[in-house]
Amino acid sequence: MPDTSKLEKLNRELEKSEKKLRKAINDEKALQHQLKQLTR
Repeated sequence: MPDTSKLEKLNRELEKSEKKLRKAINDEKALQHQLKQLTR
């Protein structure tokens, strides 16, 4: 029987990283929007 716990751990880490990445992208969009407001 293959050891799936390592794979599951990697999948959880990947999900966490993807969540952080999505948050960073959203934060960047929000900051770009604020910047547009400020530089008008």
